[in-house]
Amino acid sequence: MKEIQEPTLPFSLLELLEDPKWGKCINDFLHDYNGYHPNDMGMNQMKSFLRMIVSHQPGISMDQKVVSEMPVIQGTRIQVTMILACLRDGMTIEEICEDYGLTREQIQQALSFAIRVLDDPFMGS
Repeated sequence: MKEIQEPTLPFSLLELLEDPKWGKCINDFLHDYNGYHPNDMGMNQMKSFLRMIVSHQPGISMDQKVVSEMPVIQGTRIQVTMILACLRDGMTIEEICEDYGLTREQIQQALSFAIRVLDDPFMGS
């Protein structure tokens, strides 16, 4: 039986990471690829903005212990973004209610929340 050899590179990943030029490039890529760091100031500002809207929006909640603090239908783990994705994909409100055990009012609350998130930054300008 022939032994399989791992391909070798003329350099190691560690060498690349330690190189000032390539290390910065790789770290920048990983930062962009990961999308965000939960402790970044911008992410904290976004979460604060969403919490402010949730505090005035019945039926929607945010909790660090529930789906990474994403806005969800209160009392569930169903994210507002899931409702939006279902609608985008052509599901009717009735189908969403049936598939996820929600009421029409809960779907409307999720939509009201999404509208408010998009509208609030432009109100009063």
